[in-house]
Amino acid sequence: METKTKKTTKVTQELPKLKWNDKSIDKLEIHTYRHLRGRIDIPFETTGSLKGVHLRWNRKTNSKTFIIFGKFRGKTFNHKCGEYLKGSYGTFEAN
Repeated sequence: METKTKKTTKVTQELPKLKWNDKSIDKLEIHTYRHLRGRIDIPFETTGSLKGVHLRWNRKTNSKTFIIFGKFRGKTFNHKCGEYLKGSYGTFEAN
């Protein structure tokens, strides 16, 4: 009797990290993330107090929102810090 082993490995999609400046947020383009749908959470290359900051990008509305992910007393949370608006609300104001 032969037995077949089923491999159930899942591959996670790791997105490249963004630099913490307005220029890198402006360069985000839809065709580079064509295989992803809905909203995308992209992490930043930051250290210290901004370690859990992500950019949530909704591809349908093209809105970009700063979000902090973290843990407190064993529970995970997310907090919206504001929507990215070119020229008025960027990385300097979210810092």
